[in-house]
Amino acid sequence: MATMHLMTAGMGIILFSPSMADHIAEGEKYLQNHFWDPTDVQRHLQAGSIVGVCTGSPGDYHLEFRSGRPSLQELAASDFTARLGLRNVDGRIAVCDLFALVHWEKHVPEEQILPLPIGIYHLVFCTNKPVSGRWGDHQTIRIHMEQVTDFPAIPFNGVPMLCP
Repeated sequence: MATMHLMTAGMGIILFSPSMADHIAEGEKYLQNHFWDPTDVQRHLQAGSIVGVCTGSPGDYHLEFRSGRPSLQELAASDFTARLGLRNVDGRIAVCDLFALVHWEKHVPEEQILPLPIGIYHLVFCTNKPVSGRWGDHQTIRIHMEQVTDFPAIPFNGVPMLCP
């Protein structure tokens, strides 16, 4: 489907349909005020508005976006997986460092935008510890995206983790 390189300073990656973040004021400290507490994160996850995963460290991530569900073999071979739901109302999604929410800027660089048909998506993140043994060190994260009719039930109680 597509690939993306993302360098992060924060300990996570967020995905959202750009207009789902219209309520955030330019320069707002959204992370501290609305996305730091696990209850706040869970509220966003259940709405499918701004969704994300904890990567455990800043780093250099290679994101592979794939259509459909992962195979049972891929799930079994992954060190960590996370399942989320996402509402795409714009025909594109933004993929950003969690720390973009520290001091919000509405503009998202084009290289962090993924064209995607409008709809509801079930996302499955799959990753393995990098060969170096250091989380975030040229780490590959496969993000499977399946368009669905109904918003998926999200089983998390807190922040979805892609790390120990």
